[in-house]
Amino acid sequence: MFIYTLPQEPFEKRVLKIMRDAADLVGELSIDVLLEKTASLALERAGASYSAVGLLNEKGELERFVPMGMTRAEMD
Repeated sequence: MFIYTLPQEPFEKRVLKIMRDAADLVGELSIDVLLEKTASLALERAGASYSAVGLLNEKGELERFVPMGMTRAEMD
């Protein structure tokens, strides 16, 4: 079985990017902007076509869903 993997940056460079991302996220006060940034960073860092972040309420139900890289038609 052959599994194709994308070339990766050196570990140290990836860790530095994650640290910068975390510092950027920590300063965000708006939950909506924080969720959008998180989904966007996940998309970029993973090299994925799409990503999504979900936020659950106290009952464990999905309260917010923030997709990136998908059209409305693709989500439905």
